[in-house]
Amino acid sequence: MSDLKMVTLRDEPNLEIPEDDSWNDAFPAFLVEGDVLNCTYFPQLFDSFPSYQFLLKEGEEIVATGNTIPLYWDGTPEGLPEGYDEALLRGFTQKERKPNTLCGLSVVVNKSYRGKGISQQGLRAMKSIARREGFSSIIIPVRPNRKSDYPLASMEQYVHWKGKEGNSPFDPWLRVHWKAGGRLIKVAPRSMICKGRITQWEEWTGLQFPESGEYYVPRALQPVAINVEEDEGVYLDPNVWVQHDVE
Repeated sequence: MSDLKMVTLRDEPNLEIPEDDSWNDAFPAFLVEGDVLNCTYFPQLFDSFPSYQFLLKEGEEIVATGNTIPLYWDGTPEGLPEGYDEALLRGFTQKERKPNTLCGLSVVVNKSYRGKGISQQGLRAMKSIARREGFSSIIIPVRPNRKSDYPLASMEQYVHWKGKEGNSPFDPWLRVHWKAGGRLIKVAPRSMICKGRITQWEEWTGLQFPESGEYYVPRALQPVAINVEEDEGVYLDPNVWVQHDVE
């Protein structure tokens, strides 16, 4: 697909972020509603960091949305945030160090444009923002999009699986990053922490949980721990930290 126009909310502050059915299935409900840090900070991105939130447009139609946040990173694997949640928290609360790195949080593509390489353009848009802000590096807590098909494999195993050609990653979204020059730094086993009452998990998943234990639920990357006695389900969403240089 031809290159799309990137527009940030700083460029056009009156742009409305789409929320209809063409967009709202990008992430499972338990990630959107069950992660307290995400619920607290993500809505604040648009007012607090407008120059880091972008849209990709074809004419006047919005094809994709993207979210990023600046933060400080010392460049070491040990210095990375624990995952998505801590990256958000650092971006909003890290006052003692000047940001030197862009953290990519998400790219969401309109349903009718999926499968057309738009995610690659979203990655290029993130690099453009990083370049404009003078950052030399982007870090992204990548959520591999085929991992939910293999919930019993650990993420440490999964990231080393290879595709049919033998040298590229098995996972399509990891493969996009690999082809774009991204380097896998390390697994983030507790990238997003999602909690909810049993009734909430039943609403989010359409399943019932008659006894305590681990359950696989649709679109989860690993099992959810259900404790009926405590009326709580806890899910840890594992991601993979990937780094991109900004040319």
